Amino acid sequence: MFNQLADDVVVVDQSGEIVQSNTSFELLFAPAVNSAVKSFWNIVPDKDRPHLEKLFRGLVATGTSLADTKMTLVRGDGTRVDMEVNGSVVTREGVAQKILLIMRDLSTRKEIEQQLIKFLEVKKKTEISAILVLAKLSEFRDVTPHNHLERIREYCKLLAQELSLISDFEDVMTPTYIEDIYHASILHDIGKVAIPDEYMAGDAPEVEYEKDVMRRHTLIGGEVIREMEEESQGSGFLSMAKHIAYFHHERWDGKGYPYGLAKREIPLAARIMAVADTYEEMTTLGTEGEQDVHQKAVDYITSKSGTQFDPCIVENFLLIQSHFDRIRRTFSTCLDIEQKTS
Repeated sequence: MFNQLADDVVVVDQSGEIVQSNTSFELLFAPAVNSAVKSFWNIVPDKDRPHLEKLFRGLVATGTSLADTKMTLVRGDGTRVDMEVNGSVVTREGVAQKILLIMRDLSTRKEIEQQLIKFLEVKKKTEISAILVLAKLSEFRDVTPHNHLERIREYCKLLAQELSLISDFEDVMTPTYIEDIYHASILHDIGKVAIPDEYMAGDAPEVEYEKDVMRRHTLIGGEVIREMEEESQGSGFLSMAKHIAYFHHERWDGKGYPYGLAKREIPLAARIMAVADTYEEMTTLGTEGEQDVHQKAVDYITSKSGTQFDPCIVENFLLIQSHFDRIRRTFSTCLDIEQKTS
């Protein structure tokens, strides 16, 4: 059984001399064919030996064990290999006699980890590309100006970056969060694909029933993304996209829809989207020839701080409102967002 173990196993005495080793260890660390390593220190880099000698003495003195300890050892061909080592003291009649070390080559694990990282990167890129196409299809049904999605994701990213500088948000606004909101924001109105054409075209009369039909896009969108999230087994940005789709029309004062959430009951990403979406709507759907749509949008958002919008987000929006105007102008006619930002 000792020789059948896939891990490298060796028993050493207190001086580091090898008492017993299995076949796997000998194949990896024997310096030449038919020659066995007699001392454990022969396979330890010189600079590491003092530390390991002290470690081994401590094991024997205290009877403690090693768990998932990383060591760099020298193989029989002279190359170095990173090992994960677990060890325990072998006692006889209550006296520590030997140290049993079980070692596992980490190179295979690292290769698998790298392969997994590459796979997840490809999967995420594919997922994001598919969702961007889906969002673009929904945009065709909406009466929105060109590059609406490109602008909206830039606005949300910009606000999130500004909020990350505040101590109250720095733990939440991680680089991952900022990347997620950049991708998640484009799905905010995905539920509009299920709204009848006459409402989307703005031809329906403005009565309460028609308003309710339009408001259903938040519930439909949230449910669609929830199902996507379940299929993808907990995608981070899809979870955020779901919250944005459901709640981006909620208001700070609780008078929004679909659930009438108030203040911090509303997910932070949805509160960010509420400001970005309002700015987008007011600066792109204004009367033709209107000169200062940017300032009118800024004034409106300012006036609704504490009622429609989170006051903290409005405060930070005002600090960077000139950047919003720059984004608005940059992507007013551009077809390729990447070309403009590269």
